[in-house]
Amino acid sequence: MKLISVITGFTAIAAAFGAGVGFQCWQQRPIDELLQRMPLTFTASASTRSTLLLKLLRTGEHDRAVNILENYLDGDLIGLGPAYHGVSREQREAAWAAEAIEMARVYRAAHPHDASNPLINQAVAATLSIPTQHN
Repeated sequence: MKLISVITGFTAIAAAFGAGVGFQCWQQRPIDELLQRMPLTFTASASTRSTLLLKLLRTGEHDRAVNILENYLDGDLIGLGPAYHGVSREQREAAWAAEAIEMARVYRAAHPHDASNPLINQAVAATLSIPTQHN
C-alpha cells in the first residue's frame, strides 16, 4: 500500500510541478518554453512509475503491480474517451486512439476489472463502448 501511495505521490508532485511551471511560464515566459518543459515533467513521472512497478515485479509482488497497472489503465481510458470525441477523425487516426480503445476493449473482455467505484467503472465502460472501425 505504501508503494501505491509513493506512486500516487510522485504523480501528484509531477502534476503540481507541471502546473506551477505552467503558471510561471504563462506569466513570465513565452508559451514555447512551457511546451518544452511539459514533456520532461510527464516523462519523469512515467519513468518513476515504471521503475517502481518493475521493482514490484522483480520482488514477486505481481498482484500489486497488476492492480496498479489496472488502475492506471482505468485512468487512461477515462481521459481517452472525452479526448476521442473532441477531435476530428484524422486526428484520432493519427493518434492511434481507435486502436488504443480496441486494444483495451479486447484486454478488458479477457481480464475484467472492477474499480470498486461506480463512477470510475461507468466512465471506463463509456470509453470502451466507443465505436471504432474494429467493432
